[in-house]
Amino acid sequence: MSVALAQNSTFSFKGVNYTATSVSVESPQAEVVNMTAATDAAGSIVMVPTGALLSPGRAAVECLGFLANPQSLVAQKGLLSFSTPLGAFSKQAICESASVEGRVGDLLRLRLNFVTTD
Repeated sequence: MSVALAQNSTFSFKGVNYTATSVSVESPQAEVVNMTAATDAAGSIVMVPTGALLSPGRAAVECLGFLANPQSLVAQKGLLSFSTPLGAFSKQAICESASVEGRVGDLLRLRLNFVTTD
């Protein structure tokens, strides 16, 4: 595994670039089944991946900026792209939720949560 700083990473959704301060990408959950046979040794368990997925992947993003109505992004489908100096991740995604936060003495922040799809 290579080690690198997150500087020079970019994030976009539906072709719009965001100044992201935090990006988290979670892979889909794989289906794994118990295939232990009655003839296997006591105390052993044989788990096998089926190749199917149980749940979609997800992504969470925190950005600097403001969106007057965060609901305008909710349920929108488009290409989600996260590019780093070590590689890139692009996937079709649906914006599951969006929120805006403002604190005294801080920048306005936009939080976006996505569900990936094929």
